[in-house]
Amino acid sequence: MGKLLELLMALDRELPWREFFKEDGVDVFTMFFKLTYYGKDIQYSVCNNETLDKQHEKFELHVIEDNESVGWRLTQMHKMESQINFLINNLLLKMMDAYQDKQMMLICTAELLYSQDNFESTKRIAKIMIIFAQMYTSIDKVEKMKNDHSKFLMGSLFALGGLLKIEAKSYLMTMNEKSVEERQAAQFDLMAPLSNEENPADEHEKRYIRKLNSDDEQFFKRQFCKVVIWFVNNISRGLERQVNIDSFNLLLDLTYESFYDQMTDMEKDEPKKLDLILTSHYVSRFLLDMLQFSFAYFVRAEMVNESVPSERALYDHRAQVDAEKDGADIALTSLTYLIDNFEELLRVLMQSLNAIWTNPFDIVKFWSIKFAEDPEQSRQVAESKDAYDRQDNYDGQGVAIFAYLHMKS
Repeated sequence: MGKLLELLMALDRELPWREFFKEDGVDVFTMFFKLTYYGKDIQYSVCNNETLDKQHEKFELHVIEDNESVGWRLTQMHKMESQINFLINNLLLKMMDAYQDKQMMLICTAELLYSQDNFESTKRIAKIMIIFAQMYTSIDKVEKMKNDHSKFLMGSLFALGGLLKIEAKSYLMTMNEKSVEERQAAQFDLMAPLSNEENPADEHEKRYIRKLNSDDEQFFKRQFCKVVIWFVNNISRGLERQVNIDSFNLLLDLTYESFYDQMTDMEKDEPKKLDLILTSHYVSRFLLDMLQFSFAYFVRAEMVNESVPSERALYDHRAQVDAEKDGADIALTSLTYLIDNFEELLRVLMQSLNAIWTNPFDIVKFWSIKFAEDPEQSRQVAESKDAYDRQDNYDGQGVAIFAYLHMKS
């Protein structure tokens, strides 16, 4: 380990990185990424900021350190693993910044999403999300890529959504088993079963759901949501009001195979317009998937007024409703969260969807039209699917939760 640290220090200090990584950065990127150490009391496994808080919402999470700063920062670390991680992160940033073919670098970072090594640590998945988001925001700076946002997201968001669900289910399983072992099962009841035998995707997930170690458990509880929020803010940026009264019909048309020829013409004549609407579609699909999953597994609903039948209950997670004053016989349901950060995550998911869709209830309209035309297709789970598709409908439960939270906001 000492030899590796010396090598990394020499590379970071002496290498003319802008020239060296200009042509060769992508060839060594994955190798350096895999050198990251994870574990208790090891710092900088995710990035070179020790805390992930609201000051990083402005998309400046990564900063390349100069030699003087690196040297001083290394002296403040007590573990050699932390020093190695810090140097690796700085070198990865230099590769991402210097490598000329940004398209190839983005593909390289996206490929990390498909690695079997991702289940080594929750922090590894967080690190991939930050690196991918960092590269994704560079698309606008490259002329030949500026209208390719949707092409990079359709597969990447699908893969990331799967990773996030597996990691969340691993945390839930870990905490549930822990509470059972400690005979405190009532303190951590699962909101829903972790798998559905009728869903082939859930059966596939079972192979990767695992018991988290104490370090990953604490990271998931305290920090992981902040990384997801940062990622959502990044991929949603620039999509404000893209689905509006003028573009709604275009979005709907694009979901039909019969529109393929017109889409090909748009790609030649109006590439930016096509890219923005398809990107909005894929990001909306991802956000609604996350909304549905988060609500299903991390939100607990409890009746406040049991005298009213449960089927008449209204959810209200922020304010109580006075039945007499409001002129209605209303039962209240109080919402609590298994992890406090999930309330903030739901807020950001809702905020991002409301920003993309000028009329939020067009999401319900879109789903209703697609579902009415082919109900079976809307319910079907594709066993071999590996990417979002422009013909996709949105998750029905996610749409319902979005509509409910929107009405109660």
